[in-house]
Order: sequence, then C-alpha cells, then structure tokens
Amino acid sequence: MAQFLEGAAPGETVFVVDMLERRNQMMGSSLFLKTPNIQLHCVACGGARNFKCIDGELVIHKSCSVFRKYVCRNCGRTSKVFALGIERLKNAENIDGPLVKIGEYPPFDGYIARASANPTHFRFADLHPEISTRCLSLFESGAYVEAVEKSFKVVRDRLRALTNYETSWKTINQN
Repeated sequence: MAQFLEGAAPGETVFVVDMLERRNQMMGSSLFLKTPNIQLHCVACGGARNFKCIDGELVIHKSCSVFRKYVCRNCGRTSKVFALGIERLKNAENIDGPLVKIGEYPPFDGYIARASANPTHFRFADLHPEISTRCLSLFESGAYVEAVEKSFKVVRDRLRALTNYETSWKTINQN
C-alpha cells in the first residue's frame, strides 16, 4: 500500500496486496483500509520525510471512492490528499484488490523526492521532444524554475516558427 501511494501515477490502477486489514474477528470481522506511513517530499522541510495519515479509520464494505489526507510527521505543515478508487472483489473475505489513484493534491510534489532514484515516475515521454531535449537536464539537476521557464521559451519559439507570432492571440485577432 505504501509503494502504491508513493509511486503510482494519478489515474493508474494497481492490484494491491493486503490493501485491507481484518480486525475484530471475534465481533464480526471488519475490513479497514490500510494507511501506512509513507515517504514524500516535504516542501516546508526541504526534503524527503515520513508522512502519516491523519484521517480516521475507514471500514470498507464494498467498492467505493475515498479521500485520505497525509501530513508530514516532522513539521506537520505539508500535507497531501489522495483520492482513491477501491474495487472490492466478489469474495468478501479478500483483503487484496485493484486500487486506482484517482488523483492527488497538491500534484507531483511527492515524485520530486525520488527523481534521481526512480525517474520513471515522471512522464517525460509525453513531452514534446524539443522540450525534453532542452529542459530535462535542468529538471534532473533540481533547477525546476529554470526548467519551467525554458520550456515556456521552447513553446513560444515553436509557436513563432509556426505562426510568425509569439502568441496565438494575435493570429486569432488578425482573422
């Protein structure tokens, strides 16, 4: 479960082993969604830190969508909210199943902590090849602001090459 929350991309469905935890077997046996501590990038602390779930326990009876809020255990200021889609299998006793990360807020700051360790968490393949070529080295070195600024310049240069203008607004108003 921790690996799923730390590393799955938004929209990704993963079969998670031991997603649920059985408790109170003597009194009816309820299944609770596991909320392990996870490691994410803390903006306030400036590095990778342990985060804990601060939401109450959640009993899962059937397929559903839930929110789980995690907070940095070090400073208590940085938080991350995950929207999850839980698919319960037909066997009510099963503690494994498909789990989809519907989204997370704020987006992507957890990935930055592991950029050098596992760059596959990023979707660089979806970028235009010129942006990748000119900005990837800046991003990988941690110069995020410069990488974003450079990518805007690449887009502006490409737009100028296609339309002879820096923005498409001038092209629209000209017609």
